Amino acid sequence: MAFPWTKFAEAGPFFLGSKSKYRIHSPFVFGFINFFEQSKLTNLPNFNFIEAKRLTYLSNHQKVDFTHIGGGSRVLSSSPSKTVKQISSSAVSSKTKSHLIYRLAEFICPTKVIEIGTSLGINSMYLASLPNTNFVGIEPVDFFYNETKKNLIDLGLIESCKLYHGKFQEILPHQNFKEGEKVFIYFDGDHTKQAVIQLIDIISKWKSIELFVLMDDIRWSKEMLEGWRLFKDSTDFSLSLDMFQLGLVSTVSKHQKEEFKIFNRKIFYSLLN
Repeated sequence: MAFPWTKFAEAGPFFLGSKSKYRIHSPFVFGFINFFEQSKLTNLPNFNFIEAKRLTYLSNHQKVDFTHIGGGSRVLSSSPSKTVKQISSSAVSSKTKSHLIYRLAEFICPTKVIEIGTSLGINSMYLASLPNTNFVGIEPVDFFYNETKKNLIDLGLIESCKLYHGKFQEILPHQNFKEGEKVFIYFDGDHTKQAVIQLIDIISKWKSIELFVLMDDIRWSKEMLEGWRLFKDSTDFSLSLDMFQLGLVSTVSKHQKEEFKIFNRKIFYSLLN
């Protein structure tokens, strides 16, 4: 499979080219690493409720038949029939990865968070728990959409959220923003290069906002890696942060275009678990 081999082939060049926080002169990157290092997993908001829900999924052997929209899914192989346990094991971020994603969004302090590809809604619940933030979820798969909606209802957050059932290519262009609004997008949906190109095309038209985009599984396959490189090389973005599995780009920078590959032990371990 492309998933492990692409990661394996990229591991050496990444670590040789990466830097610790002490060799990085970007205040944003250095500040985030310090912020994350000082945070604790168990201090995440709604931690007990969300992690209890994760354990429930991991022990659920219900068989689910669904149609996956988009390519390169971590969930499906040749058959669209999986148990909830199998889906949760392969398609849901670990506790430590959820920790990293939440802390990055918290550090950025967005007014709006858009999650593209909610899966079972674990990260949706964390991101919807961010203070002073409006959460928007976009999910094309029936089962995932229904589970995400149910989880946000059970957590008591559904009234402050918007959840869309459909393809991001059809929904995202119709999102409205205030001038100067700070928007954080977490992209963990369609794992194809074409989807990344479509995402770039949509958000390149948003000129009046401060935008941060976090892409998951950037080394999941050769195609996804090519998509990430298109993203970070786009003239629309002034900063990119490569964390091996996760990649962040931003339109916000007071300096020339900056690209960073970072190696931090706590971040690295959070993405391995």
